[in-house]
Amino acid sequence: MRALQMLTVLLVLALCAGGCGSRKSFPDGDIRSLHGVYYGTVLDVTDIMVAEDPSLTGPVVGGVVGAIIGSNLGGMLGKPLAGGAGNLLLTAAGIVVGVEVGSKVHTRRYRATQITMELKNGKILMVVQGSDDYFLKGDQVRILHMGEGRARVQHV
Repeated sequence: MRALQMLTVLLVLALCAGGCGSRKSFPDGDIRSLHGVYYGTVLDVTDIMVAEDPSLTGPVVGGVVGAIIGSNLGGMLGKPLAGGAGNLLLTAAGIVVGVEVGSKVHTRRYRATQITMELKNGKILMVVQGSDDYFLKGDQVRILHMGEGRARVQHV
């Protein structure tokens, strides 16, 4: 009987924890901070591609792999090509090529929307955000300014 009670308590706790995760969460810095709300009209909408800033993972891994390949090639071809310096040259070339390839491979691209709006006071603003909402020229919008250069455009 005691095991059944314990199992029931654990099940209730698990259900409560699952329900808590479905709430929208905000970064700690957004709590108790002032956010501006502006209203305007969409002047222009442009679909764009955004290249996410690559982390150092791609270039570092690429450089290491390039160094290994360059060193192995340098061991086989280095002496006939440039004496003892051939190994070093091919290793360095491998690093350079590996870093370049690694940075290209690790960069993620995604679609976004560039929205240019005119506020009620005549000021022009432009916001780039994910393409999860569709805007047309002339749409009435609300711009949520969250500080530190962050903003989000929503339909009114």
